[in-house]
Amino acid sequence: MRVRFLSPAEDEIAESADYYFGESPQSLIWFLEEIDKAVDLIGQAPYRYPIYSHNVRVKQVDRFPFSIFYRIDEDEDEVVIQSVAHNSREPDYWGRR
Repeated sequence: MRVRFLSPAEDEIAESADYYFGESPQSLIWFLEEIDKAVDLIGQAPYRYPIYSHNVRVKQVDRFPFSIFYRIDEDEDEVVIQSVAHNSREPDYWGRR
């Protein structure tokens, strides 16, 4: 299934990438690899991951404290990534997207 990111989700990845680059370039590489891996898994089997709330599902990112929140748009045959949220952030801050 095709995967599309909402702009705020892209911004969250960019902000986190800046942070990890500041920690070390290798941390940035590992972070982006894990995000890519999680997104690929979501695209391959979007119904595999649990429902978080209503029609929103969640996939935990391996090795990093992030969760990917997404919904499935069956009419468009796509997954819409709503948030790539750090697990220590206020829950559901992204809920109006």
